[in-house]
Amino acid sequence: MLTVFFVLTYALTWTLFILVAVAVPVRTSLGGAMALLGAFAPAIVAISLTWRAGGAPAPSQPTQTQTTATPGAAPSAAAAAPSAPAAIGTLAAEARAHYDRAIAAQKAGDWAKYGEEIRALGEALERMRRP
Repeated sequence: MLTVFFVLTYALTWTLFILVAVAVPVRTSLGGAMALLGAFAPAIVAISLTWRAGGAPAPSQPTQTQTTATPGAAPSAAAAAPSAPAAIGTLAAEARAHYDRAIAAQKAGDWAKYGEEIRALGEALERMRRP
């Protein structure tokens, strides 16, 4: 897949740059747009290939948040496996609550609480990605 990325990036970048150098003056709006697209070709190719592959690949190993639990803590209701539509709604509400608490902690200057809420927000978002 990496070879495909490099080949497509090279082809797109140099096609646009050569067209600007030979046929379309860079001072025109079309030439400027083509030069800009050539500069952003690696990002365009990466996004296109990721979209074509169906998104980011799943991690091959569990992350730390997936394998560790807080000692003595009871599992939350969101950690259970309810039906998919209900789970997404519940997890979205949980994620929003974590976000709101993180912003409140940020405004209050409570950076420890902010970090806890951002970590919890990430865990809620990760659970939303799972089938």
